[in-house]
Amino acid sequence: MKKWFLILAVVTCALASCGRAIPRETLVPVEVPPPTAALLPPAAPTLLPTDTPLPPVEPTATATPEPSPTAADAICVPPGSPAPLITMAFSEYPQAVLDYLNGGATLQGLIETLSAVAIANLPVGVMSGDLTGDGAHDFVVSIYDRASTNIPPAGALLIYVCQGGQYTLALNQPTGAGEGGPRLWYLQDLNADGRADLVDTVTLCGASTCFDTVRVWSWDGAAFANRLKWPVEGGLPYPDVTLAGPDADGRYAVTVTATGLGSAGAGPQRAATWMFYFLPEQDLWHSDGMELAASNFRIHVLNDADAAAQAGDYPQALLLYQRVIHDTTLQDWMNPAKEQADLGAYARFKIYAIYTVRGLSDFSQIALNDLTVSVSEGTPQYVFVEMALAFQRAFTDEGAAAGCAAVQALASASPESALIPFGPQVFGYGNSELTPEIVCPWK
Repeated sequence: MKKWFLILAVVTCALASCGRAIPRETLVPVEVPPPTAALLPPAAPTLLPTDTPLPPVEPTATATPEPSPTAADAICVPPGSPAPLITMAFSEYPQAVLDYLNGGATLQGLIETLSAVAIANLPVGVMSGDLTGDGAHDFVVSIYDRASTNIPPAGALLIYVCQGGQYTLALNQPTGAGEGGPRLWYLQDLNADGRADLVDTVTLCGASTCFDTVRVWSWDGAAFANRLKWPVEGGLPYPDVTLAGPDADGRYAVTVTATGLGSAGAGPQRAATWMFYFLPEQDLWHSDGMELAASNFRIHVLNDADAAAQAGDYPQALLLYQRVIHDTTLQDWMNPAKEQADLGAYARFKIYAIYTVRGLSDFSQIALNDLTVSVSEGTPQYVFVEMALAFQRAFTDEGAAAGCAAVQALASASPESALIPFGPQVFGYGNSELTPEIVCPWK
């Protein structure tokens, strides 16, 4: 047995590519100074559903942008004594806050008056910094509607900028249907253009899970616009938003990590992270794709093996398929014996197919023998033996594409044995479907 594994290890290493792609410049986590201001809990705080098991992650940091203006430059309206805000219709608050600021309000005064009428969002309802690059401090305010029946309550993002010695309401962005008031995360110059950028999220809650959409607001000289290109339909479940950098150009990356669906019906979970980089030529924040966190669930190791096989990383795929079969430390979900039989048979078929495609006939035959010995005729898993034999016949005559066509036809004809045991019907709606094209990806 030791000799067999030694041979497998040598061949596996021989399959590896000699060269490696150089990854994007590594960014390291950044510690950002604390927020300019945080509000005390208002009388009617923003609430999540009582049955939600995973609360939102608190923001890790906020910051005032650099460079900081001098004390004289930062003053837009001379200090005064504006009348505190009073309770009024939600639609009247944007103008009321503007009047309050132009009456000579201080940052602390704005915090206190918003707290008094209990409309400021948690955990941070007000931020101040230079968003337009003119040296004067502007204000970002997130408020929620106390009359809203949404959970969390609807709200609006308000940005007030200093122009001509007074404040102007430059952005009044109400939340969409069903969404909760915006949550402020960071106010900092993220793309090294001398102007602070605002990172916020808006939340939409379902029966058991809340989904957040991340935005990055930037000034273009005339107005504010969301510059983050969102890569997925809808939001992400309970995301944690952090910054990484700066890189050599002084820019930061925005990382968004979905922490999991709040329902047992979603099945075994794993965190997924998107990293957004600034593209100057497009004036957008863009992500190259998602990176899944490591998982100790057998089904997730199988998913990773399939992804490696599809990408042509055969040494990694072989290693992971072997783990699916032999690693006793991996976790199963609901029915360990059935899952191990299904996933093990599938993994043995994929090992056989990889060796065959790579032209390693001796190892291909060993893998086929292992599959036929391990899977008994008459069992649901025997479909993978039939796939291997069909692949062998077609591959010998016409190559990998013909082999896969035969395998995909068998998978489509027997979904109850070849596809369903590996998808959301067994492992929960938070996990992906297995398709015939994944079972045999070669064209």
